[in-house]
Amino acid sequence: MHFWHDHIEVRCSANPRYCLDTGRAHRLLMMVSGRNARSFSHVSHSLFAGTLAVCLSAQSADLQIDISNAEQGNGLVYFALYDSAEAYAGQHMREVAVSTETGQLPSAVFTGLPPGAYAITVFQDANANRKLDTNLIGLPSEPFGFSQNAMGAMGPPDFAAAAVNLSADDETQVINIELRN
Repeated sequence: MHFWHDHIEVRCSANPRYCLDTGRAHRLLMMVSGRNARSFSHVSHSLFAGTLAVCLSAQSADLQIDISNAEQGNGLVYFALYDSAEAYAGQHMREVAVSTETGQLPSAVFTGLPPGAYAITVFQDANANRKLDTNLIGLPSEPFGFSQNAMGAMGPPDFAAAAVNLSADDETQVINIELRN
């Protein structure tokens, strides 16, 4: 199963440790539910509208995701942020980040988020093919994880199990995700 286009345009911010995928998004870890990969040509429009809404919002916070058990130097780590149960179920990512720094444990920071519930999916691309590889029965063969370290019974956890609540009082909320193999 292929989760990313063969070409991903990556635009780095002022901090080169965090990069944003501006290419067409495909699902990251939802493959374990058996859904087909879909492309979203409206992602750039959604990102623009989301960015505009965030800029106009007076209350916002940052969400930092740290990975404590990734194998250093074993590939890039991809992070996907979802802002609702509907977006999570429909695989409509609010933002995607790639941790590009090697030699340190991977992390990503999503900035300027309005208060609300968010779920994060993560995988480490050990063979640098820009997709989450799976075995013959469709289970991930590369390290992966979900916020709240949630796990589903026969697929990904639901949004409520993986949700992290970000309040207006949070300046920066830090969460840790442990990768599973």
